[in-house]
Amino acid sequence: MICLVGVEMTEAGRAWLIGQPLHVLPTGPEDRWSRLPAVAFLPPDAGLPPQRLQDQLLAQGLAAWTPEARAVGCLAAFGAAEATARGSAVGLWRAAGSATGLPENPAASLRQRAGQPERVLARAGRFALVEGRIESLGKSRQTRYLNFGRSWASDFTVTFSSSLEGQLVAAGLDPARLTGAVVRVRGVVQTRDGPHIEVTDVAQIERAE
Repeated sequence: MICLVGVEMTEAGRAWLIGQPLHVLPTGPEDRWSRLPAVAFLPPDAGLPPQRLQDQLLAQGLAAWTPEARAVGCLAAFGAAEATARGSAVGLWRAAGSATGLPENPAASLRQRAGQPERVLARAGRFALVEGRIESLGKSRQTRYLNFGRSWASDFTVTFSSSLEGQLVAAGLDPARLTGAVVRVRGVVQTRDGPHIEVTDVAQIERAE
């Protein structure tokens, strides 16, 4: 079984992929679940060169890029493809409430709202995009906390190491100035005093206003 490096597919993306002919280029050995990390290509069309599958999925809103994209040198390309889908409001970027908007089953939705922590929890152990307004900033000696609600025990929180703070400032995301900002965070949802995502790469957090 292959694992497409740098993207997380939606349910619709997985359905679209069934039966597609692919050329697969492994990027590493199989993991402990026998998944082969790879970049895949769709066959040439009308004399055009092969199309990278990840870009196609992202541009159609059938996937979101993950921090692994940086490891294979595709972060900029994947980010641009995802931005195309977001700008066109297709796939997972359709407005909630539309006929084909966000799934009713929260566990099936890559895209989550920070203000609905019980739905974010449904993605525990899985990748998600979580969007919301930062209510406050907390800190300890080694860890920083972006709080998206008033209850640290149940609301959504983003954590990151104090060593990452300088990189965030350089990227225009000074934590001290983020209170009140609407941001989008991507990563694996963990459970500890409510749902949270640990940010280890600056690219995981971006303004969503």
